[in-house]
Amino acid sequence: MPIKSRPITKSDAHVNTVLTSASVCEVNTNQNYVHGSISPILPVPHTSDEYIVYNRSSWTRSQMQKRSPGTVAAEANFDFSKDLFKCEQYALLSRITDEDRANADSVFELDKNTSLFLTQQMLLFKEKKACSDYFQPGVWATEMEGIASGTPNSNQFIQFNQANSTPIETMNNILDNTEEKTGGFRPNSLTMPRRVFTALKNNEEIIDRVKYNGATKGGASYVSAQAIAELLEVDEIKIMNATQNIEAEKASDNPDLKFINNDSMLLQYKSKAATNSRIATACRTFQWKGLYGAKKGHRILKFRNEETHSDIIEIQSCFVNKVTCPDMGVLLTNCIGEKVALAAPKDQTKKAA
Repeated sequence: MPIKSRPITKSDAHVNTVLTSASVCEVNTNQNYVHGSISPILPVPHTSDEYIVYNRSSWTRSQMQKRSPGTVAAEANFDFSKDLFKCEQYALLSRITDEDRANADSVFELDKNTSLFLTQQMLLFKEKKACSDYFQPGVWATEMEGIASGTPNSNQFIQFNQANSTPIETMNNILDNTEEKTGGFRPNSLTMPRRVFTALKNNEEIIDRVKYNGATKGGASYVSAQAIAELLEVDEIKIMNATQNIEAEKASDNPDLKFINNDSMLLQYKSKAATNSRIATACRTFQWKGLYGAKKGHRILKFRNEETHSDIIEIQSCFVNKVTCPDMGVLLTNCIGEKVALAAPKDQTKKAA
């Protein structure tokens, strides 16, 4: 379907680079959001298009044959299919009235502060979007659920904050199984919420493995994300720290802040060649390049509305998160729970007759 063109507006012809630059600075300094590092970002020229999906069956099946002199070599071909992506545009604006501007003190930078507020709104939205797109059941080919006690089946594991949990064996088995099933794509990226990371770094099995090579801070030893990554032989671990106010607007003067993600973690293979569309990767963010003046995936416009005697500042982004290889990612849910007290060990000594 052809892409419909639209006239270029004044905002397109001249994007307010001062506001966009302030927004980009906020993106670079804010460390609470990890949505931009969960999936490789691929800039695309159209809001919707097809992409190639190669069938790994033909690539991983050994088809080489002996050829006798003077004969034609055996023939083999690879199969592929096509899938679709469609970027959606998201936007939010704030209004600065002439009265507000005239009444504001000089120290209160209305344009800059408004652009930073809108940037925070976009970052929060993208974090929530990544969580709903990648950390929900039914998305990945393999899902595992944590249980508090008992004997786990093949799709279960003991929650990481339980005394008898074995997170190293659990994740090593996932890594090996995924590498085998995908033909060599061993997961290299692990994203988890803050509470799960807290449980892992306090897990006795992990502490025992890194206690002699752990990091120190102010003379105290601690388990870092890098230490766990090296222990599991993955390239990176990303911690989801972002919170959101779950109260309705004006419900209370005190926000009720909760972590966006509490107990689900994603272990996936992530391509390092983010801009190469032919490279396999578990998921990808298709980001439309058509927003003139966009930086860090969004742009901020400033334009005049004479009817309301105000300046409008608006942030826009156009993207879609898509799982491209469902078998290259494993979702672990219910990773932590209420701790279960272990039964006291039985007395093995024999009573005297």
